[in-house]
Amino acid sequence: MTIKCPVCSNNEDFFTFYKVKDLPVFQNVTYSSYEEAVNCRKGDLALTFCPKCSMVFNSLFNPVLMSYSENYDNEQSISDYFSDYIDSLIDIYEKDWGLKNKTILEIGCGKGAFLKRICEKTGSKGFGFDSTYDGSIKSNNVIFKPEYFEKQSTPFKADFIILRHVLEHINQPFNFLKEILENIDNSHKPKIIIEVPDFEWIIKNKAFWDIYYEHCNYFTKHTMQNLAELLGLKIVALFNTFNGQYMVLIATISYSEISDVKENPSISNDLLNKFSKNILSKKQEIVVSINQSSQEEYFVIWGGASKGIIFLITLDDKVRKKIKFVVDINKNKQGKYTAITGKQIKPPDAIKKENSVKNIIIMNPNYEGEILEILKSINREFIIHKI
Repeated sequence: MTIKCPVCSNNEDFFTFYKVKDLPVFQNVTYSSYEEAVNCRKGDLALTFCPKCSMVFNSLFNPVLMSYSENYDNEQSISDYFSDYIDSLIDIYEKDWGLKNKTILEIGCGKGAFLKRICEKTGSKGFGFDSTYDGSIKSNNVIFKPEYFEKQSTPFKADFIILRHVLEHINQPFNFLKEILENIDNSHKPKIIIEVPDFEWIIKNKAFWDIYYEHCNYFTKHTMQNLAELLGLKIVALFNTFNGQYMVLIATISYSEISDVKENPSISNDLLNKFSKNILSKKQEIVVSINQSSQEEYFVIWGGASKGIIFLITLDDKVRKKIKFVVDINKNKQGKYTAITGKQIKPPDAIKKENSVKNIIIMNPNYEGEILEILKSINREFIIHKI
């Protein structure tokens, strides 16, 4: 198999440093039955490093396996903490970048929560494209199109083009962005806003639960800069958000400034090899922690989305039996089952009925405060585990 970098098109001297077999191709799809969950579609992952531009990508990714539908649910705005995070982002875009009474194009808008919120707060007009969108086509000053953003008959006019957590799912990000830019009216210099997970946070935190099949790309600030400059984007800001887990790039189109890729001295084969070893030790540490509990003590995982799904898969059957169920506040997931492992997802109140549950594993520490507030209503002591 010939490997080609999805950013710079390099085709030699790649280094594969982390492999996982049989991951669910979708970690944000839950299933109506145990049988459907354990027999879900699977794919293999091989994280591969490009020595030329420092891009990390899944060299075994097969886009044919991916078919996004309305069953895909990555809705996070149910959480008050996440809603506050979104509002803080919008405040930055409004105060620092002039996003007020503007026209916004969001590509990959999901269920539309972010686009509705940003238009509501800033008095803007929005257009959202996403093949998984299943709501009303028009909502106040926002128009949704349940389809991919493809070649337009005339260039699309917008002041801001936003892609939030889209690019990590696209197996050819350079070509994807190039086609978008070719269909944007650049006459009044729109700003491009791209938000993605930060792979350096994953490395630092040994966060193997943040490595998914459907994420075929893993960006650092350096690779985002390389990608932007190859496309002729002029970067005006590049910063971390969500306590370091995400990063945001803001840029304008400036084809006169297209430049070659640069190597990243901070990412090396040695560092990536160490990362793989660190993941192994982290997994062992977690297993030891779970096994230290008594036979009568059970755990629940709080978070039935991406992190919780992957975390469950990495546990062996014996350890997984200690996990009673998964908790999630998203009502659309409650009563359903997790991919591959088939654990049922339940509301927080379900913990009240299970006196054997003594341990709570919090998959994302950002939500700890919110989770602890909910647990107060159960009026029981728990051991909290933050991985």
